[in-house]
Amino acid sequence: MKLILAITIIWIGAGMATDLNRIFLPDAVEFFEALFHEIGSGRLLENILATFARVFSGLVIGLLIGFPLGILLGISGTARKEIMPLIEFFRGIPTSMLFPVFIVIFGIGELSKTVIIASTTFPIILINTVVGCMPRPETRDRRDYLSVHARHLPRSTRMLVTIWDALPPIIAGLKVAISISLVLTIVTEMFFVASSGVGWAAHQAYLGFDLELMYCYVIVVGMIGLGLNRLFDVGYGKVSKALGDFNGK
Repeated sequence: MKLILAITIIWIGAGMATDLNRIFLPDAVEFFEALFHEIGSGRLLENILATFARVFSGLVIGLLIGFPLGILLGISGTARKEIMPLIEFFRGIPTSMLFPVFIVIFGIGELSKTVIIASTTFPIILINTVVGCMPRPETRDRRDYLSVHARHLPRSTRMLVTIWDALPPIIAGLKVAISISLVLTIVTEMFFVASSGVGWAAHQAYLGFDLELMYCYVIVVGMIGLGLNRLFDVGYGKVSKALGDFNGK
């Protein structure tokens, strides 16, 4: 935060002391005027909430599909052998190449945006869940002990132990998926039909050559990404502290 504050002070000072090209670096005073105007009008909050809704809808769908399928592929070698080649095939296709396909099938409204975000977060969550559920050096001893001494335990209990061991890779994948879903949301808001959202607002400002407002929303996107990652880290830290280290150390 100190670095951000220092950059802001330098930016304001440079704008006051020199005649900078406003295309590359907008005037700091006009920038903050545009920012406070968006805040006061309520448009900034409205656009942020619209973007959040799209991010989390796509993320939740990707999680609901990728997590259980990842558990299945992680614990079943047969399922992994049969299904993973298909997953890898579609994972190798860039999401941008699938835009026309999704538009043809789902239209250019909200559904296509959600499907695009979900289709990108799904393989990230799935692969990390598969890796987590497969035996790893740090969990092999516990798995071997359970396979010998815990056969009498219900299958659901053994499944919970497997999921517990898989949490570190799953959480790492979820953090990446959050960032990717934000990026895809901004892209779809800019180039698909939309009437709200941070990406849409930035694109509209660009079309109107309102550079201060455009840079305002660019900075807002960065702050959203920073906030989401900080929020995730804080939540993860509290859960990890409450439940104990996931690796059992």
